[in-house]
Amino acid sequence: MPMTRGSADGMRHGLLHEERRRFPQAIAVYLDLLRQNPNQYEVLCRLGFCYLQTGQLAAAIEWLGRAVALAPGNPKAYSLRGVALRVTGKHDAALKDFDRVILLNPASVDAHFNRANALRSLRRYNESIEGYQAANKLDPARLDIMNNLAAAYAQLGEWQMATEVFEKLLQRQQTPDGFYNLGFVKCELLHFEEALDCFESAIRLQPDYAEAYSSRGYALSRIGKHEEALRSCERAIALNPTLVDARINQGKVLAVMGQYEQAVSAFSKAVELNPRNALSYRYRAVAYKELWRFSEARSDYDRALAINSNDVEARCSKAHLLLYLEEYAEGFRLYKARWHTRNSTGVRLSADIPEWNGKPFAGHLLLWAEQGIGDEVFYASLLSLIPNSNMRITLAADSRLFPIYERSFPHIQLLDRKVQNDLLLSGFDAQAPIGDLGGLLEVDAARVTGRRYPFLVANPLTKAGFSARFRSPGGRPVVGISWKSINKEFGLSRSVDLVNFLQVLQGSGTRLVNLQYGDVSAEIARARELTGEIVEVVDDLDIFNDLDGLLALIDACDFVITIDNVTAHLAGSIGRRTAVMVPCGKAEIWYWQGKKVSAWYPSLDLLYQQRSNDWEAVLAAAAAWLRRQLADSAIES
Repeated sequence: MPMTRGSADGMRHGLLHEERRRFPQAIAVYLDLLRQNPNQYEVLCRLGFCYLQTGQLAAAIEWLGRAVALAPGNPKAYSLRGVALRVTGKHDAALKDFDRVILLNPASVDAHFNRANALRSLRRYNESIEGYQAANKLDPARLDIMNNLAAAYAQLGEWQMATEVFEKLLQRQQTPDGFYNLGFVKCELLHFEEALDCFESAIRLQPDYAEAYSSRGYALSRIGKHEEALRSCERAIALNPTLVDARINQGKVLAVMGQYEQAVSAFSKAVELNPRNALSYRYRAVAYKELWRFSEARSDYDRALAINSNDVEARCSKAHLLLYLEEYAEGFRLYKARWHTRNSTGVRLSADIPEWNGKPFAGHLLLWAEQGIGDEVFYASLLSLIPNSNMRITLAADSRLFPIYERSFPHIQLLDRKVQNDLLLSGFDAQAPIGDLGGLLEVDAARVTGRRYPFLVANPLTKAGFSARFRSPGGRPVVGISWKSINKEFGLSRSVDLVNFLQVLQGSGTRLVNLQYGDVSAEIARARELTGEIVEVVDDLDIFNDLDGLLALIDACDFVITIDNVTAHLAGSIGRRTAVMVPCGKAEIWYWQGKKVSAWYPSLDLLYQQRSNDWEAVLAAAAAWLRRQLADSAIES
């Protein structure tokens, strides 16, 4: 029905109020017009819009619904109602409205954009990305579309794609938020130097940007600049004392610095500011664990999971805590969450084979390795617990371990773990990742003690060759050493400086042999120049690729001193007497369990770091350990 002259005047009056953002007055005008004539589509839409602007969402949805009923072929009311529904959290209903708008007007940029926003809220990220791309194609100039597209890529974990879109945004317009968002993604890619540049650019453009100072602190801590990181977090808190993320990052930095009590205080302040933030509880649990306040750590993990039951990081961290405490049943059950954590390095089997339930059966079982070499060796210690039966077992493992496993587990067939060939993976009746063996075999402390140990066997001929090379009657004891890790996330935290290492071993009267993989010739030469200590290298042994040769070399040593890397696992697997320098914090793996002697590798003595990146006391303890071993062996001989 066309508007009367009075209705048109009233409409102009209402629009004037809207222009001046006097929405209550506009609502009064529109309600008066509808009392005169309820069948005015444009007035119904304007009224719904004003209710939406004032946060009166139920009223907006009701009046826009009347508009839809009045003119179901007009997209405007659907579009507005879809926005109101999405704001109320009714994303599925909003999606239907946006779909209707697109059906009626396929060229509506806002409809594609809002539909993508609804899909993103439903965590249907791939579909939301398609929606943003459609909107961007219709209007390439809209920066908000590009920003949300990048955010959707980030939420999907497609960090490189998110980076590319954020970088394009910054080419178009340099804003504090643009640099901040790019810095966030760079952190996820572990490109912390680049992230730092982004946060500092954001701060240059907006000197009071508290969030940027907070994230700058996190990036600084990840490149080892802890004091500067702490100051950055403190600046963020000064700018915005209620910023929860700043308190969390402050706590994380303090934890890395080994100041766990202060870290707990920072996380507790974050909890106080927002008791519904699961991250605060999760990170405080980590600090409590380092303080050996295990019941409080467990309680905080439970609180985090009560807030967000889908928090796989909290679930996996709780698993590590329980496994650390030897509560294996619940720990291994929760450990299945490892596949979904942000930094998961495991590669799942692609073949469609039923999961093994842990019980013997008359068929062919495929066990497959999923993580690094050290973890492969660690979980191989459980193979002896699989009951003897008619069950055939094939283990998909790193091919570098094949000679060792053929000697140590002659009843198990081997398959290269890199193979994902349907033909080679056919014929199996059940499968399980080797990391699930603890749960499947119902491992407890007694079963750990009852495993076959040592469980790997070195090549006796190769060992004899190394022994002939390094040993002589009355000669010096042979000590194998390894000092660094190339682990992408924790390598720096686990590694020690070779010069510092050799300085504490000066005067030990031993013959030092290199067990470190990689090209370390320059490090060894520099360390010799500075300390005078010689580290002998077996030039014809490729330590990285020839693990069978490395195992034999370890077995030819009298003692081994190593950081937490594959050398520790190999030495423990054959029962070689070894001191392992264990890092603190997140870099410490659960199976060391805070014990002085490893329950999983009884030949390993464990020396624990007290402060991150501070190895001085640990190296001194390693030197003292070696002196005791030498004294004991002298007495025995």
